[in-house]
Order: sequence, then structure tokens, then C-alpha cells
Amino acid sequence: MKESKRGQQSKGVLAKGGGRNWRWSTIIAIGLSLVVLVYLCLLLHYTVFVSSSSEDSAGSIASHVHSREAMLSSLKAQKQELDQLRQQLLLERQELRQQRKQLQMERMRQDQQQLRVAEELLVRQKHRTIRFQVCNGFGNQRLAVMYAAILAKGTKRALVLPRLIGVGTQFSLAENRGTEGEFVDFGAVYDVDVFKR
Repeated sequence: MKESKRGQQSKGVLAKGGGRNWRWSTIIAIGLSLVVLVYLCLLLHYTVFVSSSSEDSAGSIASHVHSREAMLSSLKAQKQELDQLRQQLLLERQELRQQRKQLQMERMRQDQQQLRVAEELLVRQKHRTIRFQVCNGFGNQRLAVMYAAILAKGTKRALVLPRLIGVGTQFSLAENRGTEGEFVDFGAVYDVDVFKR
């Protein structure tokens, strides 16, 4: 009997313990289901977040691509402008070179003209002469020859000797230039070799 009491007591303890185990298993099951539920919520939230972030990232990528395309198009436009400016600069440089060549040619032409003028002046200076006429009496003719010789020496010109009036008299105050029959050669009155020196 003692054994049966002990058996009944152990069965009661088991029944009581079994109830406790059931409670713990229920708590554990509820806890696990809550954990699973929380995990599912987090997973759902993550997928929504990922999908929204992927949409956002897709949108940001699209906007980034669009901005890059805009930058590329602006860079192409700037490159075209730079190419146009370069072409304009090349054209201006060519024009400046042509103008410089024209200026050099003009200067050379002016220099050549100046050289020609200078050469002509030198030639003229070498062949410059003084011509003069005599009039009236021998005294006036002599003064005209002396003045002309002095001027020729001072200006370094050649003196062209005139014909003299052979009738060296002056009867009036009127100017006497002589007539064709009255003229004589310069050498008939003066020594021409003296004037050649």
C-alpha cells in the first residue's frame, strides 16, 4: 500500500509537473511565434525599404545618368565653342600674317622708292648746273660771271658759261640783252680753262 501511495503521489506530481511543462511549452511556443512574427515584420519592412530604396536608388541613378548626359552635352557644346574660337584665332592669325606681309611689301616698295629718289638726287647733284644770262656793258657782264662762279662754287654746281655781248657799251638805263649779231663766245673774252678748275 505504501507503494501504491507512493505511485499515486508520483503520478500526481507528474500530472502537476506535466501541467507546468505545458505552460512553459505554451509560453515558449508563444515566444517563438512572437519572435517569428517580429522577424517577418522586420523582413517585410526590409523588403519594403529595399524596394523603396531600390526605387529611390533607381531614380537617383536615372537622375545621375541624366545629369551626366547634361554635363556631357554642355561639355560638347563648350568643345564646339572652343573649336570655333580656335578656328577664328587661326583665321585672325592668317589675316595678321597677310597684313604683315603686305606691310613688309609696302615698306620695301617705299624703301625702294626712297632709294630711287635718293639715287636720282645724287645723280642730279652730280650733274647740277647754274645757268645765267648777261646784259648791258662789260662791267655788268663781268659782275654776272663773278656772281655765278661764286654761287656755283658754294653750291657745288657746274657753271654753264654763257655767250657774252661783244658790244660792251651801255648808252641808256634800259636793259640791253644783246642781239644775235652782237654775241661772242665766252672764250673770246675770258680764259675758259680757269673756269674748268
